[in-house]
Amino acid sequence: MPSARVRPAGQMKTELPPPPSPAPTQQWAILPRVPQVSRIDLSRKDFSLALAAPPDLSELSISSTIAELSFSAGFIPFVLAADPSGLLLVSDAYGRATDPLGGGGGGERPAYFVWDAANVVTHRALAHEEAVHHSGNVGFIVSPTKHGRYHDFTVAELLPVAAGESVTILCYDSFSHIWEKKTLPFPMPRYPWSSANVFSHDRKLCKRRCVNLSDGKLRFVELAGSARKPWVITMWTLVDAEACSWNLDYRVNLRDIWDDESYRETKLPKKRPLLAAVHPVDPAVVYFLQKGNLFGVNLRTKRVVDKCVALEPVTHLNIDEESSRSIITWNLPPSLTYSSGGLYNSNVDVGQKRKRSDCFACESQIKHAS
Repeated sequence: MPSARVRPAGQMKTELPPPPSPAPTQQWAILPRVPQVSRIDLSRKDFSLALAAPPDLSELSISSTIAELSFSAGFIPFVLAADPSGLLLVSDAYGRATDPLGGGGGGERPAYFVWDAANVVTHRALAHEEAVHHSGNVGFIVSPTKHGRYHDFTVAELLPVAAGESVTILCYDSFSHIWEKKTLPFPMPRYPWSSANVFSHDRKLCKRRCVNLSDGKLRFVELAGSARKPWVITMWTLVDAEACSWNLDYRVNLRDIWDDESYRETKLPKKRPLLAAVHPVDPAVVYFLQKGNLFGVNLRTKRVVDKCVALEPVTHLNIDEESSRSIITWNLPPSLTYSSGGLYNSNVDVGQKRKRSDCFACESQIKHAS
């Protein structure tokens, strides 16, 4: 028999360090693009927020003052972009220009609202006089200030052109409260203008249909097919931005998902759904809309992994029918969390505390620069 190992006298037992704590799970939310008109008194506030764990929908409420002005003019408030810092970019005039190549909508200029949900601060800016007010053209880039708690940002709007060798971008700076008009060399091919997502990544604005950030990388999702060809979902990941190189991650026949027991349990029809979003943490999960129901599918396992959630239809949004823009995913900052009961906690009382002096209302100055 092998002899037992004996520790020499005087030798101390080595204590292994405790294993590192697991990284905190990134919390995120699903927001309907169209805010609810507040059911509570927001006369001294612009927005309030109730967070819920996905796939349940969180709810952004907007003050009746903003909403009534928007609805009375035939438009609707609309969430244009969401940033992990806790900032939301909201327009009060979605639908003002259904044809972005047809010019501005005329009349009063709409307003952009940047709401800091973590600090409950609203920054308001009137749109540039040349803005076309098309939601697929607008995004913002957020950067921290020296104070750390608050953020500076730049709202950017691309003026669409049919074709050419340059593009014009309108930029609003939150520090100076000034719009700049910039012309940049960028060849534009001749193609029909379509609705798209605009979001910031690596301090750059990205604009392309069916593209989302997931696990810190750009993911391009496409659902292609026809009555004669099977519908196929493909996902690509950007691996080299300079070379514009994409890697194919998944290619899934939609029928394989329909035939799975998890899809049959949803009792949804076997019809082509609309692309809604990519899970911002797990790139294998893609969300779809089918007959007003939002559900998530794992492309790796070809199974429905998130239950169906009813998404109430709103007024006609004039959006590209190939990809739904009814919802937006939002990676939350640590100060915004939800409990297991679907409520939210925060370092501040979101939607309930806000000093009037924290709201900036300004007539935007116009500065033209080439």
